Amino acid sequence: RVDMAALAARLAPFEDVRIVYTARRQGELIQSIWLQTVKARLSDRLAEFIKGACTRHLATGVPVDHGLILDHVLTGFAPEQVTILDYEQIRRAPGGVLQVFLDLIGNGPRAEALDTVGESQANISPDPLGMYVYGRIAPKEAPDAGELARIVAAIKKGHSAPTTVYSRKEFDHIREVFAPLN
Repeated sequence: RVDMAALAARLAPFEDVRIVYTARRQGELIQSIWLQTVKARLSDRLAEFIKGACTRHLATGVPVDHGLILDHVLTGFAPEQVTILDYEQIRRAPGGVLQVFLDLIGNGPRAEALDTVGESQANISPDPLGMYVYGRIAPKEAPDAGELARIVAAIKKGHSAPTTVYSRKEFDHIREVFAPLN
């Protein structure tokens, strides 16, 4: 855990210090963290994972309550040094997340002027439901891209809508727990 007061002291010589926090909706955040645990073969117990995230507000040690993170950041930095961004908004902004951050810097280039990374270097989450099914079929194996693609194709046959690992009840529960905190 970062000692924010010590970090603020180390950064004090700089003319301007800003903390930029990108807040993601907890349903998506919890699902994303869970997908990482499945990929790393740390756990495939979704119901326990969701319950833990909703009761402790942590998912494998990662805070999913934005207030916890903000409170911690404010132990070293002033509120006016903190910028909070909504991931859903910046993801859809012209130029995407990258352009939003370049704009925060000030005199940065336009996102389209930069080279793009290849898909192998991009951090793209796998299809959630496909990954869930794969984890149930082969819980102790690292995901095989070809097999995962076949599972996703079978799930999405004729559909292009994004999938989720949540039941409606689980999704509603996550929203009920975190909406008041947000």
